[in-house]
Amino acid sequence: MIESALTGKDAASFDRDPILLLAIVKCLENIGEAARQLSPAGQGALPGIPWSRVVGMRNHLVHVDFDIDQQIVWDTATREVPQLAARIAAKLAEGSDAPV
Repeated sequence: MIESALTGKDAASFDRDPILLLAIVKCLENIGEAARQLSPAGQGALPGIPWSRVVGMRNHLVHVDFDIDQQIVWDTATREVPQLAARIAAKLAEGSDAPV
């Protein structure tokens, strides 16, 4: 969802689109909530992912919605989320039976 929503967008156009910002924030909240629900063993199956930062971002977005830094949201959505998705996809492609 994030990738398709940001296709053809740059940081300047993102900054001018409050509806797009809200949509991306909601997606990041969902990613953080999924990470929060992941068991320690599930998190351990994907070492190197800063799980506490993923959950921390979710917590910040949910509880401090009046203080959202659009640049951090943009950087997270365009850099960190694609990396996270690629790592998870690679792990799933391995056919891992990692606990969740």
